[in-house]
Amino acid sequence: MSNTILEIIRSKHEEIEQLEKALSKGISYKEKNPKERVFAEMIIKKCIDRIQNLSKELITYYEDNSGLFKEENLVLLGKKHYLDSSLCLLKKNNPNKKKVDVWINFYEKLKEIKQTNKRQITGNDVNENITGDKIFNKYLDEVNSKSNFSVDENKGNCLDMYTLYQQYINIKGIYQMNNEKDIDYLSYINSFGDFEKIPIKIKLQNDYQDYIKNCCKYLKEFFIKIQPLANINEIQDIIDLQFDKDWENREIPGWEGLKKEEEENEKTKDNNLNNDSNNENDINLQETEKQIEEIFFCDVCQKSFSKNTVYEYHLKSKKHLKKEKNQKESSNNQTLKYENLRSISYYEFQISKYKDLLNDIVQNTKNQIRKKQTMNYIELEADIINENEIKKLEINESDTKKIYNPKNIPIGWDGKPIPYWLYKIHGLGVEYKCEICGGASYWGRRSFEHHFQEWRHAAGMKSLKLPNTLQFKEVTTIEDALRLQNKLLEDQKKEEFKPEYEEEFEDENGNLVNRTMLMKRQMENQDD
Repeated sequence: MSNTILEIIRSKHEEIEQLEKALSKGISYKEKNPKERVFAEMIIKKCIDRIQNLSKELITYYEDNSGLFKEENLVLLGKKHYLDSSLCLLKKNNPNKKKVDVWINFYEKLKEIKQTNKRQITGNDVNENITGDKIFNKYLDEVNSKSNFSVDENKGNCLDMYTLYQQYINIKGIYQMNNEKDIDYLSYINSFGDFEKIPIKIKLQNDYQDYIKNCCKYLKEFFIKIQPLANINEIQDIIDLQFDKDWENREIPGWEGLKKEEEENEKTKDNNLNNDSNNENDINLQETEKQIEEIFFCDVCQKSFSKNTVYEYHLKSKKHLKKEKNQKESSNNQTLKYENLRSISYYEFQISKYKDLLNDIVQNTKNQIRKKQTMNYIELEADIINENEIKKLEINESDTKKIYNPKNIPIGWDGKPIPYWLYKIHGLGVEYKCEICGGASYWGRRSFEHHFQEWRHAAGMKSLKLPNTLQFKEVTTIEDALRLQNKLLEDQKKEEFKPEYEEEFEDENGNLVNRTMLMKRQMENQDD
């Protein structure tokens, strides 16, 4: 491979073109094999990512921040000598500085390539011809060998949440919440997105918070695996915006009580302030109007002071400092509690949304669980054996699809191309055409000779009103067949029996004569 920037750009464009062919093949593979939709989309995703990376690299080459591409173009146009450019690996003095030509640069580059190849004779720089079929087969093997689905997930058709189910039932208080009844796996799948019935005491536990984090992570990763072409960032942004809106309006199911508690706290604070102000107004109704500007009020202790000196002394007292410290700690605890509740609600909201997106998968999981619950041990074993046989058949079908046969060698009894030496011995690469059969082609001498007794050749001879006899064997053109028929008719006429010349008689003297001679002699004898 050449080390020029132009050659690097060309090779990257060629790879992009072959990746587009592999991408189109992946789309057709998805349509033909609907069961392999996930794997087909993984292949398409790989092709798209590779095309995007190559396109970014090409943009950097076209921007040419280093100026090497521009200098290379000047050398190719013959406007700059190759030895004076930075592209020259073997630095030499330029004896002909005044002479600048395209051919001079070409031969200088050729000399450099020969010298470098003498020093480094390796095949690392040789680039194999990459085709779209090779890229597709490579990605298909990678996807099949590195399948991220478990056995219970069944290639992305079902969910495997058994570990999450075990984590859920071991949370303290879940058993009592369910009226001390055991929760089976099917009922868990039915209700793992319903968080309204769970009290806040259970939600504040660390085990519960770990559970919802793991559940959200699993559902998100599973969605990415079965929908590789989906833009997960856009979906996540939509979920975040909807959560922020619903959280501000307190419209998230199971968290409406948080709004009521805040409203009740605000009402109690307002009532206390109103009561204090009413009491003060009742006691000092006339004095407050005159001394509003002279009052000093402490928000922490909810007290008013008439003098500034007393107010400053109060701010330094132990009671005031202790109350101020307790108030700060309570406010910090309230903010932490609020943030904790918000994060718990955020994970629950994500789980419910991803459950809605995976609704069909959840239904398939329920049906699969019910199917296994209604089967005994023997039936389960038989079902597993049937699944393994189906997988083997699919593997065999995929093997037949992957047969590489560029020379179109005939397929043998085992479904694979016959050996090439046998192909050459029987002359199966030689094509024989028959015009009488409508221009049909026959490969190999054996099939060509055998076709003269087949129905197609017989029908063609019948349409020409010619007999399909041994004389017409090896005749494949209509003109030759008609000419041969005329010759055969002529030969037949020549070989016909002519009584006037070939019928023999014996005269009076015992001589053998034909009919015409005998008739002449009889006429002569009558005249005499």
